[in-house]
Amino acid sequence: MIKQNSVIISVAISIALTATTAIRIRSQTIEETLKATTVQVNIYGSGTNLPGGSGVIIDKKGDTYTVLTANHVVCEDISTTQVNCARDLRYTIGTYTGQEYPVNIKTRRIFQQHRTKDPDLATVTFEAKEDYPVAQLGNSDEVQIGTDIIVTGFPSIFGKRGTGRNYTATVGKVVSKNPDALEGYSLVYNANTFIGNSGGPVFDSNGQVIAIHGLADATGSGENPSPIKTGFNAGIPINTFLSLQLGADGEPLICNLKQNTEQVYSENQLQTMINQITVKVIGNQNSGSGTIVGKNQDRYLLLTNSHVLSGLDISKLRVRTHDAKVYPAKALNIFNRLDLAVLEFTSKRPYCTPKRVSPRNPAKSAGILAAGYPNLRDKIVFRPGEVEEIISQPSFKDGYEIGYTSEIDQGMSGGPILNFRGHLIGINGRSSYPISNWYVYTNGERPTDREIEQFRKLSWGLPIRVFLSTAEPQMIADYNLSLSLGN
Repeated sequence: MIKQNSVIISVAISIALTATTAIRIRSQTIEETLKATTVQVNIYGSGTNLPGGSGVIIDKKGDTYTVLTANHVVCEDISTTQVNCARDLRYTIGTYTGQEYPVNIKTRRIFQQHRTKDPDLATVTFEAKEDYPVAQLGNSDEVQIGTDIIVTGFPSIFGKRGTGRNYTATVGKVVSKNPDALEGYSLVYNANTFIGNSGGPVFDSNGQVIAIHGLADATGSGENPSPIKTGFNAGIPINTFLSLQLGADGEPLICNLKQNTEQVYSENQLQTMINQITVKVIGNQNSGSGTIVGKNQDRYLLLTNSHVLSGLDISKLRVRTHDAKVYPAKALNIFNRLDLAVLEFTSKRPYCTPKRVSPRNPAKSAGILAAGYPNLRDKIVFRPGEVEEIISQPSFKDGYEIGYTSEIDQGMSGGPILNFRGHLIGINGRSSYPISNWYVYTNGERPTDREIEQFRKLSWGLPIRVFLSTAEPQMIADYNLSLSLGN
């Protein structure tokens, strides 16, 4: 099975990967694994073998190995908007042992159906009795600018092509992250690469795959038939692949990150999870955020605030998911006494749902992460904080009970609030220091002036338990909401 975040860290040693640059690899075993998991992808056609590309072994079931590579390596396509693979080529996988295995082209999985909209990724399989290791997949959302990386592969240099290519490893640093890049090439780094490196893995210093290489500038001349790809090269983050690859439960693998030994997630892991379930709610010129909470086959249930929908043409509602896909949405319920609305959209694409939804209010001082799409930015933002107030007996009007320190901007209303166990505890709704004095309890009374002064410093959200207590039990069952037992 595909492994993620399970590498064992040993004593660090330093090895030189180029003549001038050294990078710290955490064990000799990891160094060997980089080489053993990186493979050649060889291409044959018209009686000649082409330069070829590279790939990485990511899975093993019995004698069947799965290799992740770039789509353009195993799909010599006709230059059209829709990707169509040529049928007169055959492919082989070459390993570090010198063995060569035919690719089972029937199992080739192409993730890039549209040239600019989809990531340049593909998987192929081969059969082997020999035992090869499987690469560990990291969490590319944790990669920061300045992170050390290693690009491995089999470049076509010094006149070598196909199976004649030698394994190389070059080092560099991440210099940019561009989430809007075409074909998914959003992780930019400065390691030198060559023709033939495409499809090869990009490792971090722990030996975990964080990207698939495949895009670079090239310089050369008539005297240099193998141009050196220099400058800013780019790879597709591994989380892009994990968001497309389904596990046994039918969910993308990115939905099931492993917690650490304390059964909590890091902030970067929470960002990965919360990004998958946060949508932008669009209608006319206005917009807000929403939170995917459940799924019934290809129908997705999401929550937002009713005030997000005010002034919108409900018949023209749309939602935009994390992968920039836009879907028509319909309102299933807009509550009168709660600032809450339930929407539904339909998609054949797999999207994550929360690991758990909490039927209880969080504890005071609990750490949380809130997210949403501010009106002044077209990208999701993440705001860490902690719970400072719980007002529940009575609660504020419109259902607000959770006061927290995260800064919530206009447009983030309806976005999720997660605790560090990965459980959905609420949705955003009210920002701090509001213009209006909305602090009224459900019994009609108001807090004291001193209390209001403190409440104004906080953002306020609706707990998920408010939705759970008002929703029809059949809806909760139909959309497979996963309830947590604790806070």
